[in-house]
Formats: sequence, C-alpha cells, structure tokens
Amino acid sequence: RGIGREAIIVITKILIKFGLYFYLITNANSIIEKIYEVFKKIGSTVSNSGIEGTDLNKIWSIVMLQSVKIIQIMNTWDSYITEFSLNQKEFFSNFSKIALLIFILLLLYLFVGMIIANMLLAIIQFFMCTGLGFLFVPFDVNSVSSDIIGKNKILNIFFIAGLKVTVISFLVGIVFSQLNSIDLG
Repeated sequence: RGIGREAIIVITKILIKFGLYFYLITNANSIIEKIYEVFKKIGSTVSNSGIEGTDLNKIWSIVMLQSVKIIQIMNTWDSYITEFSLNQKEFFSNFSKIALLIFILLLLYLFVGMIIANMLLAIIQFFMCTGLGFLFVPFDVNSVSSDIIGKNKILNIFFIAGLKVTVISFLVGIVFSQLNSIDLG
C-alpha cells in the first residue's frame, strides 16, 4: 500500500512537470516575446528618455534631424567656396570648420550604424537563444537528463540575453535623448 502510494505521487509529479513543460513549449513564442518586452521596458524606463530601445524609426528620425541641422550649417558656407579664387586666406580659415562638420556627420552615421547593428544582434541573440533553449526544457524533468545539459541553463540564457537587451535599450535611450536635445543653431 505504501509503495503504490509513493508510485502514484511520483507519477503525478512527473505528469505535472510534463504538463507544465508541454504548456511552455507550445506557448514558447508568446512567452519569449513577453519576456523580451519586460527586459526592453526595464532598459527604457531606467534611461527615462521616452525612447523605446528598439524603435528604429524614432532613432533614425533623430539622426536625420541632426544631419539636416549640420547640412544647413554647411549650406550657409557656400559663399566661402566661391570665394576660393578671390580670397584663399578666408577660404582656408573656414575650411577647417567645414571639414570638422563633415567629420562629425560621418562620425554620427558610424556611431548610429554601430548602435543599430548591436541592437539587432542583441535582439537576434535573445530570440535565438531563448527559442532554442525551450527545446531543452523537457530534459530537466528527471535527474539523469538534467545532469547532461546542466541545471537551470534556460534561466541563465534568459537572464544573460535579457540583460544584454536591457543594457542596449538603456544606452540607446540615453544617447539618443541627448542627441535629440543638441541644438546646433
């Protein structure tokens, strides 16, 4: 009677675990998206900038706004270029300003390109790692298979990939809110 009762308890525990894992695997996509949104919101909330971590349209509009300001400043200097043949000293005194603005513009695009590439890599890493991690959820059911892949590997994957998303959302929020507040005249 005692052995049968223990067997029923063990079987019930295994069935509950498999039921839970079956639910997790069948709803993995929505669970992963919800966890991603949580990590992204943490990063954008901490930066207190109002810019979502992966809102590429808003980031690109801020970059274009600053680029237009730089190009407008350069556009006012067209008279210096035409004066090259008349007054070379005046041209070369303003040439350094033009070169500096062109360098700043190129540096801005390089910086934005690197941030966007890091954002996309973090998003891809998060969805790939967590999506593939859900395939190994059933292996944690018993002690034999959980020793093969290690305990709590899926939680580690979630937190490491989620932390990367949070940090990038935080940095994007701070950098682009500051870039949006620059007034170039």
